[in-house]
Amino acid sequence: GKKAHQPYLVGMVELGAGRDGNILPAPPNDYSIAYQATTGSVPTAATFVPTGISESYRQLNGNVEGRIPFAGAGTYGYVIADSSNRAYQSSSMMNSHTNLVKGGVNLVSGKHTYRFDISRRSYRQEGAYASQGSTSNNTQNSFSGDARFTLGERDYLGVNVQYNMPRFTTIPTQNTNQTVLGTNYT
Repeated sequence: GKKAHQPYLVGMVELGAGRDGNILPAPPNDYSIAYQATTGSVPTAATFVPTGISESYRQLNGNVEGRIPFAGAGTYGYVIADSSNRAYQSSSMMNSHTNLVKGGVNLVSGKHTYRFDISRRSYRQEGAYASQGSTSNNTQNSFSGDARFTLGERDYLGVNVQYNMPRFTTIPTQNTNQTVLGTNYT
């Protein structure tokens, strides 16, 4: 019981390596643009890549979460910082970095739990689309709320709402506002 009232900090670091069978989101029949975007050269019949561009990568992910309990066990304020980074062997223009900062509160009232948070996510990619001269770089601000209601000994009803505002750095026509509503029963 005493630990439930103490602030704490937890974190994680993850290292990875692997091979990505298709580093581009292009469909199999559209590799001329994908090839040009990755290599910087226009493909010819000899360089056309019909199966996608396969590449080895290294990955580094990490996160840290701090919690400050208040008003009883299970009720706390929190801040989370998370970073995911992927680097390709020779296609550096496909390297990407995603960073997230989130803060909020988790409230327990009887057998029910409520969670509210705000977050900012940033995605950066080193390369640009050759045909558009633009990147996929974007940021997203979000507000969310979740409620988990205890209905019985093993029955729970969850309800959530989220409001997202994705903003694209070089393609503002893709900016949008999104509202996501969800429910689940366990």
